[in-house]
Amino acid sequence: MDPPSEEAAPPGKRDGNVCPEMEGFFLERLPAVVSALQKELPDGGYNLTNLSQMLMQLVQFMEDVAGKNGMYKSQPKLPMKMFRDPGAFRAPDGSIFALAARIHQIKKMRNMVIDFGDVARRREHLEIYLNCRRELEKLQLLRHPRVFLDPSLSPTDISRMKEVLTKMGASLADSADDSGITHHVFPFPASGDPDDGNIYLRVHEFRQSKARVHWWYLPDSYDEYVSKELVPDKLQPDVPPASGVWKVYPRWVWDSEKFNEWMNPTDYETNEAQEEQEKAAAAAKGAQLAQAKAAAATGGGGAAASGKRLHDGGVSGGV
Repeated sequence: MDPPSEEAAPPGKRDGNVCPEMEGFFLERLPAVVSALQKELPDGGYNLTNLSQMLMQLVQFMEDVAGKNGMYKSQPKLPMKMFRDPGAFRAPDGSIFALAARIHQIKKMRNMVIDFGDVARRREHLEIYLNCRRELEKLQLLRHPRVFLDPSLSPTDISRMKEVLTKMGASLADSADDSGITHHVFPFPASGDPDDGNIYLRVHEFRQSKARVHWWYLPDSYDEYVSKELVPDKLQPDVPPASGVWKVYPRWVWDSEKFNEWMNPTDYETNEAQEEQEKAAAAAKGAQLAQAKAAAATGGGGAAASGKRLHDGGVSGGV
């Protein structure tokens, strides 16, 4: 993963605590969800403010209880894509609507107030959180990885990985040809773990004077907002593999266990996978240029769309 820049990494907290900027993120994206909730659950009392606050409290609760330093590690934290991806804000079939509806149902059944920020009731809220997880699984909004462990891994690593992956809820594939595989784990190259000890990031969102960045080798829940003047001026989205299967190094498994959260596979892609991504991007860009030239030659005009920026972008600096 050779980043194009060697500038000093911007300051950041790099932990799982909720960023205050997350409230603005929710307030901008929740109107359709709130409208659907008010229509479907008129007694729910949901509005933009209390729904955004509840979601922020839930994200913080997951970190406190089930994160790196939490006491509950029987199941991983909910993926942050369930709170950030565009699909999460669909109503009524997105994850946020489903969470809000289930929490409202529990409140009615138990005649209680649910405040995930109330430390004194943490055990009770843990049970409610697990109830919400089961609901998301039932609705197939929460799906678990299906992993194939390459036979070239050491027997010791395979045995330990099977234990970790099973504990975290993943299913194990018997063959690389099995259907539904999401991740294929390969051994480190002869040079070892490609992590060089520097801090790298990718820019995922611009918000006014801030940029939301993802830190390599840290969970998506550790993403945070920093001054956009300190980071690259282009978004660097995570690009899914063309094959549909992430080819990753063992550290993806170890770090997922460490943080009790499925790690962002882009950070752990094998050298081969990165080369495949670069070739696919180059081919797509070539096709776009050819289309633009053909359109110009026939008088169609139009400019070629810019290619997606691959995940090799980042800013680095000594730890």
